[in-house]
Amino acid sequence: KNIIKSSKTETQATSTNFIKDIRKMEASKKLVAMFLLCIVMISSSVHVSMADGESTTEKFKKAFTVVATEYAVCYNTCQKVCADAGFGYTHCEMKCDEDCTATLLKEKLQNMKN
Repeated sequence: KNIIKSSKTETQATSTNFIKDIRKMEASKKLVAMFLLCIVMISSSVHVSMADGESTTEKFKKAFTVVATEYAVCYNTCQKVCADAGFGYTHCEMKCDEDCTATLLKEKLQNMKN
């Protein structure tokens, strides 16, 4: 009888452990599925943003070209006026760089407000 009771107890313990293992496997399958779903969601959003990135890059290049042209005109004019006034190159370079940058930023900020 002890052998039979011992076998029943071992069988019950084994089946209980087996059920626990199955539940753990189900939970881990759900976790893996959730992880894969997150990976797919992130990769699709990156793919969409990269597709839109080309137009953003083109917009940036156009905006940069406009600002660079405006800055060059301002800087060259300022440099000529400063040099004609008898100041040295380094003084004029620093002054014109600061003045033109401040002027362009002020204009752009005013345009953004309006």
